[in-house]
Amino acid sequence: FKIIFARHRHMRLSQTYRNTLLSLVQETFPIQRRGRPRVLDPEDALDSLFRLIRTGMQWRELVPETASYITVFKHTHRWATAGLFEKAYTRCLQAYSATHPARRYELDTSFVKNQYGRTSGLGSNLTDRGRRALKLAAVVDHNGVVVCARTFPANKPDVTLFAATLSEMLINIRRIALFTDRGFDSRKNRRHTQYLGLTDRIARRGSPVHRRLPIEHTFAWI
Repeated sequence: FKIIFARHRHMRLSQTYRNTLLSLVQETFPIQRRGRPRVLDPEDALDSLFRLIRTGMQWRELVPETASYITVFKHTHRWATAGLFEKAYTRCLQAYSATHPARRYELDTSFVKNQYGRTSGLGSNLTDRGRRALKLAAVVDHNGVVVCARTFPANKPDVTLFAATLSEMLINIRRIALFTDRGFDSRKNRRHTQYLGLTDRIARRGSPVHRRLPIEHTFAWI
């Protein structure tokens, strides 16, 4: 996510990600010569969307220059359904990895509350009075840049999410060390680590946990 926001402390949108996403929008949804002309400017829509993400405002408080907030809302869901946000992030991540090869990977999970329960794949969060929620599993490099992210029901144990999470890597896996906490410790996961060519740094039960600041900082920032 630090690829999306160049200076994450101030939540400034990376121009590289913005330009990549804009080009994908224009390629996937070109302006039609026939039919009703499109009023919304894609650049205005993206700027309005990331202003909403940065400030946390409500959709109805959004005031785009070329259309209404409802139009921006509909186009955002249209682009998300087409997978444009993930494609743009993957392209930027591949360019980043070419110049900043990962030194190690860190894997962990965190709960994501879902107040309205409108998302599929929800499960009971045993740490929050059984409320329905999602569990976010992520893999980051030594800089805290997310190279893999996937959601699961909140009632799924971490030890069962190991292989499924690593199968969603957005870039080719490098043969480096993988650090996790004791929640992922199992013979099956250790065999899978060796199968992928990774160095096993899964904390064993009853042993001290390795320091994993990048993944903790990434979850705190998200």
